[in-house]
Amino acid sequence: SMQQRRKTSGPAPGAGFCRGVVITMEAMRSHLIKRVLLSVSVAVGVLVLVFALIHLIPGDPVDVMLGERAQAAYRTGWKSPG
Repeated sequence: SMQQRRKTSGPAPGAGFCRGVVITMEAMRSHLIKRVLLSVSVAVGVLVLVFALIHLIPGDPVDVMLGERAQAAYRTGWKSPG
């Protein structure tokens, strides 16, 4: 039967066995590279979107983030480089 043949033969060397499908290392590597590239592109897109939204809001981004009641020392600390 098919189940007996599958048990005795097993997956090819260097392959994984998942849900009845033999996955080769090349296929896993290709899938992993696609997922990493997709994740990086999504992260860059989110960073650009958040940066654009922060700078499109009227007023100073530091004042908007800290609020109206923030002390002057906090504002200068956030605005000064380094």
